[in-house]
Amino acid sequence: MGLASPDEAGPRITENVEKAPELDSTLAEVQCTLAGNYFLSEWNWESAKSAFRKTIEINPKHPEAHAIFAHLLIILGLTEEAMVHAELSFKLDPHNPMIIMWYCSDLLCGHRYEECISFCSEF
Repeated sequence: MGLASPDEAGPRITENVEKAPELDSTLAEVQCTLAGNYFLSEWNWESAKSAFRKTIEINPKHPEAHAIFAHLLIILGLTEEAMVHAELSFKLDPHNPMIIMWYCSDLLCGHRYEECISFCSEF
């Protein structure tokens, strides 16, 4: 949005996201935000994997955690495990456009092209 450069904002975001578990590490949203930051901003795969697992341990029905964790697992080459999380995320929140997008992306990255075409044809 032009308010701060990524070089300026990035470290501040990370600093604040990492403070959240100190305030309350039992909230799934805190762990999911931390996991997302590790994964999408820092590319710290192991920390992201750990934080996603913690999110899902706290709230097994957290659709966003399952969806984004699935994509991380695809990147790590764990396609079968990834698709379990991807499918669960869609079952938990089938009307969420972001969940649908992540699910389609996982089908594509998992080389499940016919399923992806069929799924996308429904929308």
